[in-house]
Amino acid sequence: MQFTSFSGLVLGGLALLTAGVLAALQFLRTRPERKRVVTSMFWQESTKQVKARTLWGAFRHPWTYLLLLLSSLLVLFALAKPVWGSSDDERKVVVLEAGLSMTASDGRFERALELVQSEVGGNESGVAVMVADPGLRVVKHFDEGMGVLEKRLASLTAVEEPGLRGSLLSAAGAL
Repeated sequence: MQFTSFSGLVLGGLALLTAGVLAALQFLRTRPERKRVVTSMFWQESTKQVKARTLWGAFRHPWTYLLLLLSSLLVLFALAKPVWGSSDDERKVVVLEAGLSMTASDGRFERALELVQSEVGGNESGVAVMVADPGLRVVKHFDEGMGVLEKRLASLTAVEEPGLRGSLLSAAGAL
């Protein structure tokens, strides 16, 4: 698992900081000063006095602390934007432009087809192939095999129209 917003080290530091702040807030508590009131006439005057704060009192409400800690750690985890899966499972998109620039007679299109086949290689499930001729289409999706790719690449030809490079790259990024 990887994090896209910030690293795991920063996430761990923020989690420790959050746990420390919440623990300090649990220890810091308000405790009224004890006063003996003889009559109810002096009761109002007694309640108007400022409440004393004590640090390092007894740790109250451990379940509240755990729930606050859990909810704040979940928020931190969500802010880190985790990405599941390892870098070995990355998928890639091979983009082939079959437009006007590939119609030259120097074998440029054939070399491009060979490069696509060598790029896909034995990694059938991790690679998709798109082509712009000048339309935009998927030649091989991630879950299709090499046999499908070879047949579809054999039927491709370069056309004498400009390719859609900008929209092809944005569609490849979305795939």
